[in-house]
Amino acid sequence: MKKRIFFVVSYLIIITTLSCQKEVFTTEPNETKPTNSKIIASSYPEGAKIYLDGKYVGCKTPDSLNWLQPGAHTITLKLGLFPDRSYDFQIQDSVRLSWFYNYYSDSLNYGKIYCTSMPSAANVIFNDTYLNRKTPIQLDSLMPGEYKLKVEYPGCRADSSIVRVIGGHRQNISFVLDDTTYWVGYSMKNSPISDNHITTVVVDKDNVKWIGGMDGSVYLYDGSTWIVTQLGSAITCMAVDQQNIVWVGTEDGLYSFDRSLHKWVNYNFALASTHVNTIAIDKNDFVWVGTENGLARYNRTSWQLITTDYEDANLISNFITSLAVDTYNRIWIGTDFGINVVNRSLWETYRVSDMNLFEEISEYIRDIEVDKDGTIWIAHKFDFITNRKGGIVSFNGTDWRLISFDNFSTNYIKKIFVDTWNYKWVISTSEGMGKFSQPDRVLIVTGTDSAIPTKFVNDCIIDINGDLWVATGSIGIVKLKKGNF
Repeated sequence: MKKRIFFVVSYLIIITTLSCQKEVFTTEPNETKPTNSKIIASSYPEGAKIYLDGKYVGCKTPDSLNWLQPGAHTITLKLGLFPDRSYDFQIQDSVRLSWFYNYYSDSLNYGKIYCTSMPSAANVIFNDTYLNRKTPIQLDSLMPGEYKLKVEYPGCRADSSIVRVIGGHRQNISFVLDDTTYWVGYSMKNSPISDNHITTVVVDKDNVKWIGGMDGSVYLYDGSTWIVTQLGSAITCMAVDQQNIVWVGTEDGLYSFDRSLHKWVNYNFALASTHVNTIAIDKNDFVWVGTENGLARYNRTSWQLITTDYEDANLISNFITSLAVDTYNRIWIGTDFGINVVNRSLWETYRVSDMNLFEEISEYIRDIEVDKDGTIWIAHKFDFITNRKGGIVSFNGTDWRLISFDNFSTNYIKKIFVDTWNYKWVISTSEGMGKFSQPDRVLIVTGTDSAIPTKFVNDCIIDINGDLWVATGSIGIVKLKKGNF
């Protein structure tokens, strides 16, 4: 009995379902059948994408669209930087239409370039061709595409750019040319430099500039050609020995460049710390390396590691900040806790209390330099912990003297450089850079209204030609031409 009831119920469900389906499809869909018509779209140049009524149909000119619905339609062609072009048409049964569009014959497809410069009246070079015209200038009737535009002005660095011209539009471009009458800058904008934060610079015996970057790059520049090497970590210091070998210290190692093998050599095995702060070459061509954990010396045969634990030395601290060689080939060692002087096997120690300065300044030594007269110049770092101020101290072999200037704070001096003419250059984190001959007033050469338009300076050097190279932390490396400082 149960089986019979189940069969009857199942039969009723199937009948009901079929009835519902029949009601859904009783009305035929009201669709318009496509016609036996087509339109052929072509263009010059070819390759324009074809859109029908706003939808891309997956083909390019020349091609045909078949089995079109009757009624009004619009074909649109899209080609690169040209403006979109459209064609409206009507479709009836068994109709063959064609549309050809010549982009080059329509003046509305042309674009323009309007170029200005500062200073104005700069010569214009368009796609490597001198136009014998000057800025400001408008170049008309340009087909869409990319064009090379270059401007030149006497006493300024030339500049160039690739300008993309869009059909039916005017592209405006303006050049601000660097005045190279007094100085020339090399940065990410106009050279292979990959980071504008330059930390240090030296010049070798061939007048090649070796430029170190915060990003670990070392740049060699001979005045025309750049060579770039990546050492992996920030460049902290560099020095050139008597054999014209360049030694490079980084935050993670010590290197030299072997010219005969044309390769870099790593010396981390000789160091107690791979964070190198300073390098000096003495008169015997020995290499001295100061790190955050001791001193290393290379006598061209072997390496010697010197720390506070070394029995034959009296090193005041393992944290070496600066090294200098005086006229007697004594090694001046700056640390975070005072100064050591090494004369062969004799070690001397100088603390601020030994200087009789009548003023408490920091024991932390930032830099040491020796001038042409043999005077020692020492930069003391401001100590935030003890609140002892920074400053510059000179030592003539007998007397210590605290230096001050009317127009330049010495509280944040980080670098001292002595040039060919015995001028002393001072670099400050707050004041920028300046020079002096007598300790009274500094001639400031950095800042907005100065020769070099930044105060963020890390290092400087004079090359063989007498030009001053300045390593900045914001605008790359700057060459201040001889006679302008």
